Amino acid sequence: MHRAEQIVVAVVAALDAAVGIAATNYLHRELSLSDEDQELPALCVRNGQDQPLSDLGAVNFAFIDSLLEVRVAAYAKGATEIDVATELARMRAVTHRALLGTDRTLGLSFVIDTRYGGADRPEFDSNVSRIGGMQESVFFVHYRMNIADPE
Repeated sequence: MHRAEQIVVAVVAALDAAVGIAATNYLHRELSLSDEDQELPALCVRNGQDQPLSDLGAVNFAFIDSLLEVRVAAYAKGATEIDVATELARMRAVTHRALLGTDRTLGLSFVIDTRYGGADRPEFDSNVSRIGGMQESVFFVHYRMNIADPE
């Protein structure tokens, strides 16, 4: 398994272990979430861009340092927009603590650090029986891989 995928799996594991998350955590899933199937609140984790830290790709002949963008989308529902915004903020805070508050290597020997990369503004949807909302946070994971083998 590519190290980038190992990182995304480790992020889901960190969220699963987080205290107070009160959401189901999904790997690479967003489009098929269903309020009717009781899948909300939810956190969906997926990878974004993966960029080497050197313009040449490799820092030396043995390894590549890379910065993987990990996106965590929080989905919530509620009776009012304020309820949803409050829940999204709570989920964002718990996610932040889970990824940056303890082991910033995510328990992986090849991860050097995890960094906060910001969050998008919340989006709301009132075309459902209850108001739904989504807010995505971005984290950057600095990791190292062998130049000849990304696993």
